[in-house]
Amino acid sequence: MKDQLAQLSDQALIQQIKSLVGSEREITVRVIEHLAEGVTRGLFVKIGYPSLPLYCRNVLRYSEHEAYLRTAVAFCAIRFPVVLERFADGSVTMTAINILSKHLTEENHLELLERARGKTKFQVKEIVAGIDPKAPVAPMVWEVGQVDPLAPNLYKFEFTGGESTKDKLYELRDLLKHRIPTGDIGVVFDTALTIALEEVTKQRIGVDPDEETTSVQTDSSTTRDVTASASLGVTPLPSTPKTTNSRHIPKHIRRKVWRRDGGQCAYRAPDGNRCASTGKLEFHHVKPYAWGGKATVHNIELRCRAHNAFEGAALFGKRHEEQRE
Repeated sequence: MKDQLAQLSDQALIQQIKSLVGSEREITVRVIEHLAEGVTRGLFVKIGYPSLPLYCRNVLRYSEHEAYLRTAVAFCAIRFPVVLERFADGSVTMTAINILSKHLTEENHLELLERARGKTKFQVKEIVAGIDPKAPVAPMVWEVGQVDPLAPNLYKFEFTGGESTKDKLYELRDLLKHRIPTGDIGVVFDTALTIALEEVTKQRIGVDPDEETTSVQTDSSTTRDVTASASLGVTPLPSTPKTTNSRHIPKHIRRKVWRRDGGQCAYRAPDGNRCASTGKLEFHHVKPYAWGGKATVHNIELRCRAHNAFEGAALFGKRHEEQRE
């Protein structure tokens, strides 16, 4: 191949590059069309991926940036299919479509796409700033956070905060001067995260080991009283459970479930693939509460919000999912 390329004239080489790029765009459009159709069907949630970027990264092996852009363009194309035509003819890039997507409406999308024709990323941001000068162009929900590895066990964190965030950071730095004399912001931030993580974990799943000794609701009822009554020749009346079936999940149950599932969604697709999501986790009744399912370790599993909603919709219909939103 290298020898064949070396024999091409400059003009022929340029023509082949342009032709290959055109083919590349056509293939990318087809890929995005298929991804959009999968989103419309709810296909990726069904096979174990609560979001399209996760599927693109873990299955299609796109980089995080590539997965994010294709996701943004796919969602935009569902609303405005014309964006794929503009991308295919080279008028706008996927980056431009991503920047414009949250500002496109039925009334303005054709005009904005025309204004963005051939523009750079910075120029498209200027167009957006002209539409809504007071609102920053915030990252889409799927965008990867600004964390870059610098060296082994060393990362660079970059984010934007308001004046309140700055004041809290400086106040905490001053309060911690006895423990962190240098006032190193990185150490202060890590300390704040440690404190916050402990508090949120306590609220979310409980941390008091003494709770282990409390009574636990089980799926099988006790027969001790029935057996004792029978030994005395007395026919017992139907007993009333000491604990009523409640939707509430005790913290000691939450803690055991969280540890067992490793703080990860436990949904498995038909092929056995387990969801890798560790965010927006919810406690899910395997046997639904509405069908008598109890809050026990065996009946409770972790689910990401997408798969909790997916299984609820599968059992109770689309109305269930709409009521959650």
